[in-house]
Amino acid sequence: MPSYTEEQKRRVVETVEECGGSVMRAMRKLGYPTRQTLYQWLNQRDASHERKDEVEKLNNAS
Repeated sequence: MPSYTEEQKRRVVETVEECGGSVMRAMRKLGYPTRQTLYQWLNQRDASHERKDEVEKLNNAS
């Protein structure tokens, strides 16, 4: 399994957003990663955003 830099991961996630959420278009445009890998990165990003939202809600409640 190839190893990707954080910059490569960030770029492909941004490209998915630029492609209207299309994972396949982003993969074709950049030539990497596999669909499974990209979905894992997107899930990690979403989980990270959810944690940040929860912390912000807790901070605003006090």
